[in-house]
Amino acid sequence: MPTDIMWVIGGPQGGGIDTGANVFMRSVARAGYYVIGDREYFSNIKGRHSYFMVRVSDEPRGGFLSTIDVLVALDAESVFTHFQDVKRGGYVILDTSTFNTRLDQMQYMEDEFKERLKEYFSKSGIEPTVKGVIDYLRNNGVNVLTMHYADLLQEVKKRLHDIDLPSLIGRYSNVVMTAYSTA
Repeated sequence: MPTDIMWVIGGPQGGGIDTGANVFMRSVARAGYYVIGDREYFSNIKGRHSYFMVRVSDEPRGGFLSTIDVLVALDAESVFTHFQDVKRGGYVILDTSTFNTRLDQMQYMEDEFKERLKEYFSKSGIEPTVKGVIDYLRNNGVNVLTMHYADLLQEVKKRLHDIDLPSLIGRYSNVVMTAYSTA
């Protein structure tokens, strides 16, 4: 069966999107696949939603697929922004700490987009939280893989004898979630 997948990592600008995508692209290229990537970002230094699209194929291809096979969501906004593009049978990978985040808490999301999502949620009976979106995705054939990142970091902290946990959260979540997406 031919390989042709669309992998997307999303999160706050300045949150390691480029690093995660570059680690992923290098690993699949070294495995012999063709890759093409493109980063989408706002013109600011940190905070607004950013994402990196990567197409992986066993043949040279141009352009990107319209549906997502794997979404690595580093924050709640990534779930809200991209959930409608994840195809049936695809995967969403996220941290369970985002589950209670509500749509109305998305401070950087454009108001028009929020209103369209609110209307969609209302018509579809989706609770306007990340957990509501995840339940909707699961009910529609999307695989959801979760991890509790804080628990993982606590284990790392314990094994490495009390390293600085807060600095790890911001510096390594992108790479840990990217690695999880390739497992």
